[in-house]
Amino acid sequence: MFSGIPGKPPALVRIEAVTWSNGCLGVTPPGAFCTEALVDGFVVWAVAGGVGLRYHTDLSSSLLLARLGIDPSAIAGQPLPADASPPNEFDGRLDGRLVSGSVPLGGGFGLLVFGGGSYDQLLAASGCPGSTARFWFTAGGEFVILVPAAAVGAVNAPFEALFGGTVPARTLLIGACPSDSGIAGTITEGPVTPVCRSDAPCDRPLVATLIATDERGIEVARATSKADGSYRLGLLPGSYSVIPQLPQPGPFPSVQALQVTVAGDAYLTVDIGYDTGIR
Repeated sequence: MFSGIPGKPPALVRIEAVTWSNGCLGVTPPGAFCTEALVDGFVVWAVAGGVGLRYHTDLSSSLLLARLGIDPSAIAGQPLPADASPPNEFDGRLDGRLVSGSVPLGGGFGLLVFGGGSYDQLLAASGCPGSTARFWFTAGGEFVILVPAAAVGAVNAPFEALFGGTVPARTLLIGACPSDSGIAGTITEGPVTPVCRSDAPCDRPLVATLIATDERGIEVARATSKADGSYRLGLLPGSYSVIPQLPQPGPFPSVQALQVTVAGDAYLTVDIGYDTGIR
C-alpha cells in the first residue's frame, strides 16, 4: 500500500477525509494532465524512521507519497494540502456499505472505507462474524478499537466516545477477522524425473500462492507457501473454491482448483500437487 519508503511500512498517525480539486490528488508529475472532476479521498500522515510523511489517496487507489521530512511533533497541527478541502456533504447512498477495501476473512488486516452507519451495519458490511471482528480508527495519533463481541464495556469506551454508536460516512478503518479454522498442508510439484525410484523423492516442495473465493466468487483470503512447501490459509467456517496460482505461464506445471468445506475451530489438511508434465 505504501510507497517511496524502504523497509517496514510507516505507522499511521493522522487521517483526514477530504475532497481533492482534481484527479491528480495534489500530486502532479511534470507534464501530467489532471482531470478537473472533484475526487473524494484522504490525507494520511505517517511516521517512518523518525521522519514524518504525508500521503494522498482517493477512495480506491494506493497511497501517493506527497511529502517527506515533516517534523513528527508538528503533524497534529499540519493544515490540509492546497488542493484539498473538507469533504462534500455525503448523500447517504452508501450508508451501511463499504466504499472501498475489505476485511480479509480468516486472518490479516485490511484497510477499508465505510459508507457510514451503525456498528451492526459495519459488521454486516465486513462479512466477519461479530465473535471475531476487530476494527481500529486513528484519533490524535492513537488507535482506538471496536470489538463487537466485547463483554467488558471499557474495551470499546474510547471508540464509543468518538462515535456514540454511529460511524460517520467515509470513515477510514483498519479491520481484522482472525479465525481458528482454515486449510493447511504442503504444496509440491512432480514428477521431477521420468523414472521414480523408491530411494529418491519423485516430487519437490513448491513456493506457490493459493487464492480462496467464497460461494459468490469473491476473493476472501490468500496465502503463499514457504520454501519447504508448507502453507496455512485461515478461513472462516464455510465452503470455498481454492485456486492455486501458476508460478509461470505455459501448460506446465498444471494444477486444478478444488472445493473445500471448512468446519469451525479446526484446520483441514489439504495437500496440493502441481503436475510438471515430465513423463
